[in-house]
Amino acid sequence: MIKLKTLNSISSIVCFTLSIVAMFFPELIIMLFQIDGNETAYFIGRRASILFLGLAIWLWMDRNTTDTSSIKAVCAGMSILFTGLAILGTVEFLRGNAGIGIVLSIILELPLGVSYFKLWLGNRNT
Repeated sequence: MIKLKTLNSISSIVCFTLSIVAMFFPELIIMLFQIDGNETAYFIGRRASILFLGLAIWLWMDRNTTDTSSIKAVCAGMSILFTGLAILGTVEFLRGNAGIGIVLSIILELPLGVSYFKLWLGNRNT
């Protein structure tokens, strides 16, 4: 089973990268997902970039924790976050609201979500 340190490190890097891209290169996301870019999309993207930055810092700082309450909380939250994003991306792709580029996100998010869920399952009774 993947360890929390590894999973949090990977997730932190992913979140940090998303933060930088959403803040400074939102056109890349617009192009990748094949969605309409306008001021509203850029506004939401910049706000989301700060959310991802906060998650990145939180995950990085929590990667060495041994506190089971913290491990369970992080795993539950990140499992919902990544799995939810993968499901939402799939639904939007199937509805025609996002282009094929969203599949790259789904391929990254789903294994992360499942890994956090497995880690949560392994720690839920401790």
